[in-house]
Amino acid sequence: MTPPVGLGWYPYRDTGVLYLSESCDVNQTNYNDCAPSAAAIEEDWRGKFGDPARRKVVYYHSPGLACPASWTTVGVAARDDVSSYSLSGIFASPTVTEKGWRTDLAPTFEPINNQFVSALEPRETLVVCCPDGYKPISAGGGCFSEVSRELYTATTGCQFIDREDAPYTVVTVTYTYYGKPVTGLFQSLTGTADHWDSRVETIEPSQSSEYFGLIQTPAVSLCFANYFRHHWGFEKAYA
Repeated sequence: MTPPVGLGWYPYRDTGVLYLSESCDVNQTNYNDCAPSAAAIEEDWRGKFGDPARRKVVYYHSPGLACPASWTTVGVAARDDVSSYSLSGIFASPTVTEKGWRTDLAPTFEPINNQFVSALEPRETLVVCCPDGYKPISAGGGCFSEVSRELYTATTGCQFIDREDAPYTVVTVTYTYYGKPVTGLFQSLTGTADHWDSRVETIEPSQSSEYFGLIQTPAVSLCFANYFRHHWGFEKAYA
């Protein structure tokens, strides 16, 4: 099972955000069969269909430190005995340079990567891996690869959007982001059933060049506890 080709939009080319899917099936194949335990994770993920908690599940393998063959380390987060962290790759503090100014970013919603780091216990290390040739999605949780636009042959594309009765309430929270307190938004789950609406767009010939071929796949996350009692885990869910 290989994730299907979708379309990204050029203004967000470096983010890995999927803009249009060929299928409107919200439960379509999600996990690359080259990933460890892909079949078991895919089965578990599909079994959570309709459960709003599926939005916030991050699967991980433990104990583990070394990425699988043909996968590359894209981020490492290590916590010491107390509350200091060593961060690299996708966990390193993001900055943006515009017109000569270097500014720290403060996201509106807490990124998935930051949520996982916040959940680390003392002396735990988190490693995130992407397939060789893939880049990490900027929002966290996955990897992406740009492919030929011609591989997307459909003349329409599907977008998934929340319904008005989406099972969450947006609340204001304060969390630690790269060592500084940040006030942002958080989707607090309030319902027991998830609902999505889909919208189909026609891709006009004049618009075709605005998109590029994109494949997404979840990242492989590894967690290692540097003490005698190993912390075994299958998933972490953030409510």
